[in-house]
Amino acid sequence: MAVVDFLVDNLLTLGYPVFLQGTFSGDVYPDSFITYMVNSSDDRAHYDDEPDSFDWGVSVLFYSKNPELLFSVPDLIRAKLKIAGFIPQGKGYNIFSDDPNYAGWTTDYLFMEKNK
Repeated sequence: MAVVDFLVDNLLTLGYPVFLQGTFSGDVYPDSFITYMVNSSDDRAHYDDEPDSFDWGVSVLFYSKNPELLFSVPDLIRAKLKIAGFIPQGKGYNIFSDDPNYAGWTTDYLFMEKNK
């Protein structure tokens, strides 16, 4: 999945660990980290009865022990992904964590992939 690799490569430049949502297998979460998940990968256009492009829907989630980071890091993620061609679907919203020591924020994005 080249789009997912492109997403992860861009997220890693921000200096936080990145995981597919639900796949962290360590004993202790990092103090702050990013997760992502693909919500959709729909055909966008067709040519000669074949998909010509795709719309990818992804969620990027930021978790931290420091709730103050929820007011800055998601903006950095948003700016980075906009430059890379991801289209933010709003500014995002708070999410819960399964660990009460963490706060979270998620933003949804669209990415249009042209079939080669």
